[in-house]
Amino acid sequence: MLKRKISPGILVYCFVISLFLGFATILCASTLNPMIHTGLNLEFVQQAGSHAKNAKSNNESTKNLTTSTGKTTVDVARHGNTQGKKVSLTFDDGPDPVTTPLILDILKKHNIKATFFMIGEKVKRYPEIAAMVVREGHGVGNHTYHHINLNKASEDKIINEIEWTQKSIKNATGVTPTLFRPPFGYYDDNALRALNKEKMKIILWSIDPLDYIQKRNTKIISEVTDKLKKGSIILFHDTSKNTAKYLDLIINDISNHNYQFDNLNEAHYSPIIVAQKDFTAKPAIIITPLLSDKKIKRSPLIQANKISPAAKTWKPKVNSPNQTKENADMNKLGIKEVKPEKHYLIELPQGKDLISTLVLIAKTKNIHYGKFEIVGTVKNATIGYYTQEKNEYIQKTVNQPTEIISCDGSIQEHNGNHIIRASISVSDSNNTIHRGRLFSGTIIINGEAYIQSFRSTSQGNQ
Repeated sequence: MLKRKISPGILVYCFVISLFLGFATILCASTLNPMIHTGLNLEFVQQAGSHAKNAKSNNESTKNLTTSTGKTTVDVARHGNTQGKKVSLTFDDGPDPVTTPLILDILKKHNIKATFFMIGEKVKRYPEIAAMVVREGHGVGNHTYHHINLNKASEDKIINEIEWTQKSIKNATGVTPTLFRPPFGYYDDNALRALNKEKMKIILWSIDPLDYIQKRNTKIISEVTDKLKKGSIILFHDTSKNTAKYLDLIINDISNHNYQFDNLNEAHYSPIIVAQKDFTAKPAIIITPLLSDKKIKRSPLIQANKISPAAKTWKPKVNSPNQTKENADMNKLGIKEVKPEKHYLIELPQGKDLISTLVLIAKTKNIHYGKFEIVGTVKNATIGYYTQEKNEYIQKTVNQPTEIISCDGSIQEHNGNHIIRASISVSDSNNTIHRGRLFSGTIIINGEAYIQSFRSTSQGNQ
């Protein structure tokens, strides 16, 4: 038998390949667990459980999403019972005095019961439409009072949004909802804690045909039927003219696929663990060494923060003279430390200038620092567009009634004068969006303002 000699070059090549594969394995493992390659098990307590669990898009099955800590849970449904060919129709952002009745007529024609997730301020504005929904046998859910992004809100603000909406729906319909749909599908641990306290369940969706954007009926229908599954929860908007126009065709097409309709009675819930609030309150880093003290001392993280390897917690050191100078420089920039003080929900007076009304509220309530959000309708919306060439705002007036899509800003008192800075987006009758800085001349038709005041704790410029 002939024996073939293996050249040294091949041996070196094989050795390099094995090293590469071994390194790749470690790298993949450290990607899944970042603590592997650092040599430390670090738990940033101030961020524990703060990751957002955003609603995923179509065709995603329900998952048990859990935070890193906590004992209580909130039930979340992304689809209904998958045993039978049933789907659920849901409608967000109403009630609307024009399109909601049209949608109710179509549902009544097909003898279908749906669920309407209502915005609290719209329920207060159109209580008779909300009552009509319940009279016709449909379910109602809570969709916050101002349609806010929960990922950007405190727990207290979310609780207010939920409770104000609960009260509005109860007053209008006699029903207290137990179902909640977060605007945009976004929620974090602040929202979960609030919903746990309010004993509410989250309803998401598995199909979103983008009915508020799509213009063609074929596109909306295909977005639904192409992704149809057993237990699908379909998201519509009863504020959309497209939905009112094409819903009859959509229902017929779903029925032609031999599906029946269920009013979320068989929604499939999965529990999400809620991180406890006190777990996020301590600004410390807990360190559990996995390596020897000698190796830990060489860690860039340890060296950068001057952490003793034997220490269980670390606190920032006292400011050095350079840091004190930097803080003084920052104060010159007008940076202030503030703490939340009070919350106000104010019904805006009809026919008054919006900016002047906000100034009057700030003076009446003695608000030195604050932020606000506004919903409602206005006329003569006066919006400014900044031009860098001229270093000024070019103002434009929308000479018709418009719906406020978003309006938020700040309040600051300076030398006895209250300064209002706000950006606004409004939609006209052609669904054209106008956005920019808010200026005086914008007249309130109706609406409400949510204002949060702050108390300054800063030693900087006041």
